[in-house]
Amino acid sequence: GTSLVSASHSILVRKPFLALSLLVNGEDGTEFITEKGKTLRIGVAWENNLPALAADAQITVRLDGALYDPASVVPEGGYYRASDGTIVWDQSADSSLASLQPGDRGQKYFSVNVRGPSTGVYALRNPSFGVSAAIAARGPAGAGEAGGAIETKARVEVKLLADLALASRLLRFGGPFANHGPVPPKVGEETLYTVVWSLTNAFNELANTRVSATLPSYVRFVGAVSPASERVSYDAVSGALVWEVGELKAGVGIGGAPREVAFQIAFVPADNQAGTVPTLVTESVAEGDDRFVSRSVTSATRPAF
Repeated sequence: GTSLVSASHSILVRKPFLALSLLVNGEDGTEFITEKGKTLRIGVAWENNLPALAADAQITVRLDGALYDPASVVPEGGYYRASDGTIVWDQSADSSLASLQPGDRGQKYFSVNVRGPSTGVYALRNPSFGVSAAIAARGPAGAGEAGGAIETKARVEVKLLADLALASRLLRFGGPFANHGPVPPKVGEETLYTVVWSLTNAFNELANTRVSATLPSYVRFVGAVSPASERVSYDAVSGALVWEVGELKAGVGIGGAPREVAFQIAFVPADNQAGTVPTLVTESVAEGDDRFVSRSVTSATRPAF
């Protein structure tokens, strides 16, 4: 068609009078993913973008949420009020904050521990904590609010990655199946074993969870699976063995029963395997999609002999 009328608009983008950003272990952003028991070093970076002096600056940081350990907060300079989870840096702690020249910049730091097993982390679901920072100062007339009051804020959310763990057991006795054959195995004779995969998952729900491994060419997948409702598939050409777990709830195996599946395999040693310890199942790998942090998690076990 033919354009009859057109118009354009300009938008002026300018820096804030006082720039502020948060760095978690040196990384910039609004969300940070961590693991249980970690120590985080968090930086508060500021810069005076005014063409004039800013006076009486104060930097405050407030922590909120259940994931951090309040007793572990250690500011580098400044002081920490445990009663409300607030860290403050002002000119009484740092004389340079009394007067910020144009272009001045700096950083303040503190460390904090993510809750670990000894501080009740396994009782949490979708655990996180927030870090909200603000810098306030008095600028020239016309800058900021009435009287030249200037304030800039920033926030970052720290989230805990799901704690997926896979265990693998090779059983000759016990388990849901009756195994037979000589122990130790003998050349030319078949021995049956039961493989048990166990999954535990703390903190966050997982989607598309699966466990995979490979059976060597000299190992046969018998086909028996327990519970029968679990989806275990085997490709006889590649030897690929897959357990499609699907949804795995948070808290499975934490203070309760893990999610398990058992299957039976058979092994007939060849002449050239006499006196060796052959691998019956290769390294098993579990993986799933953490719904809370939108990231995949994995866990692996050593090969079964």
